[in-house]
Amino acid sequence: GGGGAGGGGIHPGASEDPVRLGAAALLAALCGGHGGNSRLFRKAEGVATLKGAVDALAATDPAVPIGFGAAALSAIWRCVVPDLKNCAHFLAGGGMESLLNLLAHCNPTLRPVILSLMADILENPKTHLFFHEWRSVAGGR
Repeated sequence: GGGGAGGGGIHPGASEDPVRLGAAALLAALCGGHGGNSRLFRKAEGVATLKGAVDALAATDPAVPIGFGAAALSAIWRCVVPDLKNCAHFLAGGGMESLLNLLAHCNPTLRPVILSLMADILENPKTHLFFHEWRSVAGGR
């Protein structure tokens, strides 16, 4: 089951809020293929903000609509993964652990997106340690 009954989850209204959805989509568009924007994104604490969004999604009941979750994952894919420094900041801040926790607790519709995102991160052998260190908060594995 998912967490989200009380702590830090995203409420259904916030998940489908057009401003949040638009902001995440705009981030993805601005960062995609633009190194300067990716650097500005990092310096403005954008990497940490997206990591926080993943944590909030993991604490959200899987029955909540997935609009914002999909938009946030797309922003990570475009703003974090292709930029080595952004990806390093994301991983050093616990991003792989957050993605794995989300994978364990999310709406099943998001799982293929999360797995594809993680596969892109793991193409770099230096990221494997972050994957191997994870322990499930639910099952102790």
